[in-house]
Amino acid sequence: MASPAVMSQWCVHPHGINPFGPRTPGSVECVTAVAFSREHGYQRIFGDVLGMLRAAGVDAAGLVGLVEGDEAGCDRATGIAKSLAACGVPVVVRESGGPEGGGPVLVRLLYDLGADCSPDCSPGCLCGRLLPLAELDLTHRHQGCLGLLVRAEGVAAAARAGGGATGFPDMAELREWVAGRLGDDAADAAAHAARSLALLLGLGVVPGPRGAGHVVRRLVTAQFTRLITGHVPLDFLDDMVCRAAEVFGGVAGFPVCDAPLSRRRLHAERVRFGRAVGRARQRYVRTVLHRPPGDDAARALAVLMSEHGAPLGLLVTWLADDGIVVPSRELARWTLGERSSERASGRRGG
Repeated sequence: MASPAVMSQWCVHPHGINPFGPRTPGSVECVTAVAFSREHGYQRIFGDVLGMLRAAGVDAAGLVGLVEGDEAGCDRATGIAKSLAACGVPVVVRESGGPEGGGPVLVRLLYDLGADCSPDCSPGCLCGRLLPLAELDLTHRHQGCLGLLVRAEGVAAAARAGGGATGFPDMAELREWVAGRLGDDAADAAAHAARSLALLLGLGVVPGPRGAGHVVRRLVTAQFTRLITGHVPLDFLDDMVCRAAEVFGGVAGFPVCDAPLSRRRLHAERVRFGRAVGRARQRYVRTVLHRPPGDDAARALAVLMSEHGAPLGLLVTWLADDGIVVPSRELARWTLGERSSERASGRRGG
């Protein structure tokens, strides 16, 4: 292969889209996949990768390498780290601890944004100091090629941090616009969700109960819950999605959103959400607020969530407003454990 094959696309990460769940928001990102010939050798491949990053405006002096390998691949990881260090990049080698044998090795290129958050700060720290730029999987080989995954947004952020110019929009612009209405704490997750919805709706995905439509519906429901608990009108989600489409539309294949169509689809979801909330409130009053003495509130909440689709965030807000304390462990026990056991027992009994 005379030159690497390159392909760019936007990818969806639907993890953590519950606003009361993990801090990592459901998001989309632009990635560039590059296929290198294995015959070139690691040092040449690393040199080509560094050249690509420099061409994108990244100051190579801020780069840090992280080489991860399991116990079987420890020696190989050390050799690969030496090849990367020979290109002038400081490298940290650590054991991945994965259960799979055979010596899997993953190389990550990170950009150091600033000072350590603590004396124990390392390339594995989640403080945000080290920005992920690229990953090279040296385990899986397809037709003699090695695959490099470049995170376009991380590269653009690193270029800006080093004073370089980039044509990729800054997510901070959308985040600051959202923070003006929702506040700083909720702005990051809400902005990422708005961009995800702008991408999916721009691609023609219709909210629904299955597949990609279900991802859209979950995102919309989570954001409606965030807005209603923050006392913000639900139609602000329309504005966020359209704003995200304005910022990112046309960038690296990001679809140009049809604003009127997106607003109509979000309006239909608002109507559906409003009906669901109304029904959930009635059942909440009957089964939780006015429950008979001795009844388990956690069990009633689990039924509302699992069988009637009541959003957890909304239920938490109602409980706080009504002064009802339900231990989170009890709610998790009924939601994840005994309710499943009850349904399984019911099927066996039937």
